[in-house]
Amino acid sequence: MAQLFIRKTILIEKNCSAVYKKINDFHHWFDWSPWLIADPKAKVTFYLNPKDRGTEVVWTMKSSLPFYLFWMKKQMEVFVGMDYERGLVLLKSLVENGSQQFKLNFNGIIPFEATHYFGTRRKSSFSQFKNEMAKDFKDLIPYMNEHYKEICCGKPFSIYHQFDIIKNKVDYTIGFPIKYHIITSDKNYFVNSLPKMNVHCVELAGSYNYLPNAWAAQMMYHRSKQFKPLKKVPPLEVYENNPMDTPESKLITKVLYPAQ
Repeated sequence: MAQLFIRKTILIEKNCSAVYKKINDFHHWFDWSPWLIADPKAKVTFYLNPKDRGTEVVWTMKSSLPFYLFWMKKQMEVFVGMDYERGLVLLKSLVENGSQQFKLNFNGIIPFEATHYFGTRRKSSFSQFKNEMAKDFKDLIPYMNEHYKEICCGKPFSIYHQFDIIKNKVDYTIGFPIKYHIITSDKNYFVNSLPKMNVHCVELAGSYNYLPNAWAAQMMYHRSKQFKPLKKVPPLEVYENNPMDTPESKLITKVLYPAQ
């Protein structure tokens, strides 16, 4: 059998007793734990290590796959590991704040108008794309303000052409909607458009740190066939307000999945 081992950690700025109370009470698990692998033989363990600033929580799982599924070992470790990381972020929020600091709103199928946009595209790794995307926005925003402020007409967004965690590859575009199509001579940027379409919308109210929960919800809706995806257009995030002048708890991000 192929052996699985997942180990994820996080620092929670509370003492071990406070952390233990949340982990030991199964009534609280709904507030922070993503779904676990339905494997009664899996061994799940928590370690609480006192630190100067609080408690290091280590969450591990040991399990196995049937021999004929050995090829899924890496995939399972990556996806279950992401669930554990997501769960630890939620546990940290629950212990430190007493409640979750975000909300998901399920808006269902909504219309998306045809949009011209000015943007830039980058291929990155899963481990680096967040930093690189932040830098791309930091460069693009002043560029737009200097050259095209008068034709900007909507909320900035990111398009995810590829998001392959197993191969550690992310291919994305960031863009600003503009009033009409233009020609640019700057090789770092381009102009393109998104079609008029319907999209399935999950809206996050809260810090960008909780975006994986919105994406996980979208994938659950997709896999349970709650909507039929429009395969020719990739999914995107729309940022409804500016993180530079908006408290994290007030940030609004729409995760949109093109739908038929």
